[in-house]
Amino acid sequence: MFALKLLDAAAPRPRSRRRARRHVPPALTLVMLSSVLAGCGIDAPPTIATIGGREAGARLDHAPEAQRIEALTTEMTALSGNIDPAEASRCADRAVRYTTLLTRFHRLTRSAEFNSFLVNIGVKRRGQCFQLADDLNAELAEQNYRTLVFTRAIVYRDEWFREHNCIVVTAPGQPFADGLVLDPWRIPGVLRFARVKLDQYPWAPRNPPTTPAMATTKPVKPDRATNDETIALRRPGG
Repeated sequence: MFALKLLDAAAPRPRSRRRARRHVPPALTLVMLSSVLAGCGIDAPPTIATIGGREAGARLDHAPEAQRIEALTTEMTALSGNIDPAEASRCADRAVRYTTLLTRFHRLTRSAEFNSFLVNIGVKRRGQCFQLADDLNAELAEQNYRTLVFTRAIVYRDEWFREHNCIVVTAPGQPFADGLVLDPWRIPGVLRFARVKLDQYPWAPRNPPTTPAMATTKPVKPDRATNDETIALRRPGG
């Protein structure tokens, strides 16, 4: 039954101008599906805590939201003495909650790779790593924090099955390599974070587009993540 529904959902539909995804050749689609299905049971790289490493980070990934927000606040504040602790706290709260909000809004599955596959075949509108990074980056940039800088980052650019995207947060003037990775895609529903120097990915800054045609994706804006227990969702407009 699931296979029939998936085939029906994947049937050709009129293209929307708003939909920004890469064209995938049919043969490559089959390879992607087999790779995704084979990798669904593989554990995703966990958060890496500056104190405690991967083991402590893995515990955080399964911890209550409030504990993850507190841990991220500590990591941001520790980046530099020039970062306002109050701003770090607000940013951590928003980043963690907005990542959860995006997962609910896009109805993402528990497999990051499978979400990307569904986008590539047209079943889902968004859910790839660069799309979620764009969404979270736009949300954080709109807050106009004075002591936090956000840089879009990329690794293995244009390499199928390897390219990955994230956000790196630093203090103003702080080197990129000393920043903190914010990854809303790797663990659906959980914001993964790690120091750039501690992460397994060799991150590099992603140059901003010089023209609208070179832009990655237009961010989707569900309602803002707030401190309220209930977060109302809305469809993006325009």
